[in-house]
Amino acid sequence: MADEQPAVRNKGMLIVALILGVVVVAIYNIQIRRVRAEAQGEMVYVLRFARNMGPGDQLDAEKDLAVEMTQKKHGENLGPVWILATPDERKLVDKLYLTRKAQKGEFLLYAHISMQQDATPSAEIGQGMVAVSIPVDKQNVPGEILNPDDRVNLLGRFRSGGSHRGLFRVIEGVRVLAVGGQGLSEAPGGRAAATAKGLRSYQNVTIELTPEESLLLNALLSQLDGAFTLEVLNPNTRPAGSWGKVAAPLRQLLSSGS
Repeated sequence: MADEQPAVRNKGMLIVALILGVVVVAIYNIQIRRVRAEAQGEMVYVLRFARNMGPGDQLDAEKDLAVEMTQKKHGENLGPVWILATPDERKLVDKLYLTRKAQKGEFLLYAHISMQQDATPSAEIGQGMVAVSIPVDKQNVPGEILNPDDRVNLLGRFRSGGSHRGLFRVIEGVRVLAVGGQGLSEAPGGRAAATAKGLRSYQNVTIELTPEESLLLNALLSQLDGAFTLEVLNPNTRPAGSWGKVAAPLRQLLSSGS
């Protein structure tokens, strides 16, 4: 019996040691996870389009939007994107309609969706931008290929003092808000639609510009020979630094006062 007591005592100490070992490992893992989380930063979720979509398309949040986890500081640097605290918040945009085109892989922006049920047409103008109607050569319009929310280059010929100054690419990559006076509007059932779709002939388009570029373009109109000609851009064309700005040679033309 005397030999059994040390064995029992050793067995008890072994069990205590095992328990302490498990506790130490658990605490160590918790600390490691905490350190990694602090190094990684707070995480949030953003949404990317899973397919190409157009104005008026209704979102199926489960099928049309992919959830992507990213660091909060990185998400805030992406611009006006939808940032979610949990993946389940994706359902907030379910069944809503798009107000503009979206390409597969593009982030879901606040501007993609109108939260107003009775939004006016002017709600399509970007924050800090203005809508400007310009004359276009009706004999040389791109026809049905041009729709609201497309991007175009403006081409024009200018004369000053009887001197012909040739053809210029006046502004590149401006967003079209309306074609022939028809833009994105609310169709029956609340569905936003590009009502100008299918127009073959028109004499004006409405474009989106900064207030500064709008002043420059209006100053140029007095020297425009005829009307503008349009070049329609592929929707996948990447923005250039000069997009939406009057070309440098024409800026010089205005500054020279000639």
